[in-house]
This record gives sequence, C-alpha cells and structure tokens, in this order.
Amino acid sequence: MEPVERFQLDALAYLQCALGLVGSVVLRRMDSVYGRYASPGPAFRVSARAAWALQELPSLAVPLWVCAGTAAERLRRAPNRILLAMFLVHYAQR
Repeated sequence: MEPVERFQLDALAYLQCALGLVGSVVLRRMDSVYGRYASPGPAFRVSARAAWALQELPSLAVPLWVCAGTAAERLRRAPNRILLAMFLVHYAQR
C-alpha cells in the first residue's frame, strides 16, 4: 500500500471515530423524535417502508455506481464477482 493511500485511510478512520464520538455526545443531549416518541402534531410523515427503502438505497446504489465506473479487470477475478454478487443479492433481498 502506498504511503499516500495509507495516510488517507488512517485519516478517514480517525475522522469516523471523531464523528462517532461527537454524534454520541450530541444525541445524548437531544430528545428522540421518532417512532413512539414522535409528537402527534402536523409533522412531515414518511411511511416506515418508504423510509427504510430510502435509508438502504445508498447501500445498493453506491456499489453499482462504483462497479460501473471501475476498471473491467477487477471484475474479471472470480472472488471479486462472488463478493459483489453476495453483497448485491443481500441488499436486493432486504
């Protein structure tokens, strides 16, 4: 692995840890406003099924988008195709 790539991966890992810490502190200070804790007022409502589909859509769309833009030689290897197929079948089934 090249030093630049290693630095980027380390930086992203540290960023993810820091954002997780910030998120946990912020969420401990806020009230939950979803599910049974939501107020019955005229708030914008989304059905649970539509919200779940919208939440999961990036998990299916991003790998497809990356595969469409990636070099074809990566998908010529059987392990890469098998792992990608397992991932896509898992999210399409959900």
